[in-house]
Amino acid sequence: MTLPDGIPGAEPEAVERMLSLLQAAPIEQFGPLATIARTLLGTSMAAIRFAEGQMIWTKAASGAYFPPTPRETQLCNLVIGTDATIAVADAREDSRFAHMPAVVADELRFYAGVPLRAVDPMDGERHTIGVICVADPEPRIMPEPQLAALKALAELIESVIASHVTATRAIDIATLANAQAAELQRQERLFSHAERLAMIGSWRVTLPGNEVLWSPGVRRIHELPEDAVLPLEEALAFYPPHARAVVEDALANAIATGEPFDFEVDLTTAAGRLRRVRVLGELERDDADVALAGMFQDVTDRYHLEQQLRRSAETDTLTGIANRAAFDAALDRAIGRTQSDAAPCILVLIDLDHFKHTNDTHGHLAGDDVLRAVGERLRAPQLQGAFAARLGGDEFAVLLTDRMLVDQVDLLVARLSADLARPVATQDGAMPCSATIGYAAFVPGIANARELIHAADNALYQAKRRRRGSAVRHVIGAGDRQRA
Repeated sequence: MTLPDGIPGAEPEAVERMLSLLQAAPIEQFGPLATIARTLLGTSMAAIRFAEGQMIWTKAASGAYFPPTPRETQLCNLVIGTDATIAVADAREDSRFAHMPAVVADELRFYAGVPLRAVDPMDGERHTIGVICVADPEPRIMPEPQLAALKALAELIESVIASHVTATRAIDIATLANAQAAELQRQERLFSHAERLAMIGSWRVTLPGNEVLWSPGVRRIHELPEDAVLPLEEALAFYPPHARAVVEDALANAIATGEPFDFEVDLTTAAGRLRRVRVLGELERDDADVALAGMFQDVTDRYHLEQQLRRSAETDTLTGIANRAAFDAALDRAIGRTQSDAAPCILVLIDLDHFKHTNDTHGHLAGDDVLRAVGERLRAPQLQGAFAARLGGDEFAVLLTDRMLVDQVDLLVARLSADLARPVATQDGAMPCSATIGYAAFVPGIANARELIHAADNALYQAKRRRRGSAVRHVIGAGDRQRA
């Protein structure tokens, strides 16, 4: 497949500038967003990719490795070339993509991509430069809400790109202002506009005197008067203890090694508001002066949006507890700790009894009320310190890693079984509720997460055979089961 009409082999100078900046941008700014895309949409792979000349290269990916590849072999090329969102249920059945190497090799069947655009700070022109995409080796249909979520992620990535491009441009302006005295007044006006637009400012600390110089933008972020001048110790006091340690370590390392820094931390303003800020800096040396200098940016809105998307990707919307993806990650972490330092780990699997009958008899709304009640009961005070998740349908899990809970697991399971047996109040009256439970500990004889799940599932099967509403514990060497 050739490049779409209107997409030249050589990129405009503005696009080349922005792609060069993105090549140098920290991977930490984009990696979590690729992971969120993959988790939120439940695909096996996700990537943030950019087109440059005849090639497409990858800035961040999750679930697979994407090397630089000729544009004509990539589905992403059509998204970038047409500046349009594309969702392909089965690429093998689509004549535009069926011949592509990844499709022929059965590595890719489902694909969805949303274009990424950036504004050149030099002339304000908008350019399509890349794509965020998700893919699977199996065909699938993407529901409209998931496609909307992918578009929302694209908007977030575009804000990250704009933030990086604008901040870098502001640094360039500041450097130019220092180097060209004759242009100082004009550059200061431009920089002031850039500060307000990007919510950024510049700072400088002279060494060894520790004199702090802030631009108006930095004072604005701190919610301080425009004429405020603070010593270094008072400036550091705006950071909570955990964040202050990060700032002090970065400053000390830059002074000792000359290495630049770029990180995000929490900050409490003079008005008592908690903000999230990005701090960039480097060591400056010349014959007469040594200083630390850099940029300061308020990224609170972007940070909160990222956190919200991450929570949405890890939470079951109906019950309010963790979903299957978050459970899998938590189980892997717990087993890793058990294998490295012998930390305790018990998996409790829960199946609601006769839930299909409740749905069939009273309707899905009543069934949803029962599921919400179970989610609430799995957040009860006696389970504080446990990790509860809905695995799907009427299946739930509780992961115990707290030693106090683990030591009392039989009593805990008995109380949980009693709690789950209480009727659920709905608009149609009280609905019966009960659950069958199987649980197993990660002990010698169990090697990994798969075997732990299998052991707990076997215990659950034995409990179902014995009596609905009962609980069975898997014990190696004791018939593989024991009534709780």
